[in-house]
Amino acid sequence: MDMLLLLPFPSHASDPDPLQDVCIADLNAPISINVTLGDVSGFPAVNTQGVSLFRIDLDVGGINPPHTHPRGTEAGIVTREKVLVGLVTTNNTFFSKVLTPGMVFLIPRALIHFQLNVGKGPATFIPIFNTQNPGVSDSLTTLFDTTPPIPNEVLTKSFRVSDDVINAIRKARASN
Repeated sequence: MDMLLLLPFPSHASDPDPLQDVCIADLNAPISINVTLGDVSGFPAVNTQGVSLFRIDLDVGGINPPHTHPRGTEAGIVTREKVLVGLVTTNNTFFSKVLTPGMVFLIPRALIHFQLNVGKGPATFIPIFNTQNPGVSDSLTTLFDTTPPIPNEVLTKSFRVSDDVINAIRKARASN
């Protein structure tokens, strides 16, 4: 009697393991899969390590505008002043909290989020990512700075506004 044995095949997905213990980036080398110029140029030691981190300083009222990181989860710690951290879930629920020094936050990969200094002095926070290349996509750049431009008809219908509004946004972005 023949028997068929079915076993589940495990599946694992994540960033690849580092190929070496340390790989200091050659910033003059051509772009390669292991080098992300935006991250590696400021901190070459993250090359191939599957992690990156930054320091963000916001003046009073300053904002890190709404954006996403399509390839990385962001964890962060506020080190100075008060920062309003907000995110929008995939079911369009908005969550926010004012964080003070020592408090941490977590933004799951690809969710729209922002940070706003709501304190009385300059604020600082340190975001840390679970990848050497989290990427960043902000809605204004994604929608209004493309080449060639997204047709006005698409944007006016999507936002339910007139051509005048879309043209004013394009003009304001071009002057910055």
